[in-house]
Amino acid sequence: MNAASNITAPSWDHCGQGVTAADLVGCRGIRVGSDGRCLAHLPDSDPVAYLAALAPGSDLDLRGATIDETLLSSIRAACTDRSTTNPRFGRTDFTESTFTGDARFYSATFTGDAKFESATFTGDAKFESATFTGDAEFHAVDFTGRAEFDSPTSRSPVA
Repeated sequence: MNAASNITAPSWDHCGQGVTAADLVGCRGIRVGSDGRCLAHLPDSDPVAYLAALAPGSDLDLRGATIDETLLSSIRAACTDRSTTNPRFGRTDFTESTFTGDARFYSATFTGDAKFESATFTGDAKFESATFTGDAEFHAVDFTGRAEFDSPTSRSPVA
C-alpha cells in the first residue's frame, strides 16, 4: 500500500476500521456485514453467518479485504463442491485484497471473472490446477513469496 492509499478512499463502501491521523481511510475491505464492517472485522458470530451463506459457485466480492490463511481456508471449505472435493467460485473480486500467509487456490474453479488486481500476497500464492472459465485479471499484483501457476486451465485471456 502506498502513501496515497492512506488518504484516498477506495471506490467501494469500505470498512474504515482503524482510522488514525496517519491513515485517514482505515481498513479498505468492502462492507459485508449489516454494521458496515468487512469480513475480517465482523463480530465473532457474523463471519460464521457469512460463510454459512456461501455455497459452491457463490460470487465473492472481497475487495480490499485482509484475508489470512484461516479465513481463506474457511471460504474454500464453504465453496467446496462435494462431488469434486474442490472449491468452485463464481465471479470473484479480490481487487486490492491482502492475503497474509500462503494463499491456496489449487484445484479451484473460477466460473466467472476472477479479479486479483493490485492484490498483495505476503506468502506463497498457489494456483496449481486452477481453472478459469472467465477472464482472470492479475494486473499490478505484489507477490512476496512464490507464485505457482502449474497446470492452470483458462478458457479466456489471463491478464
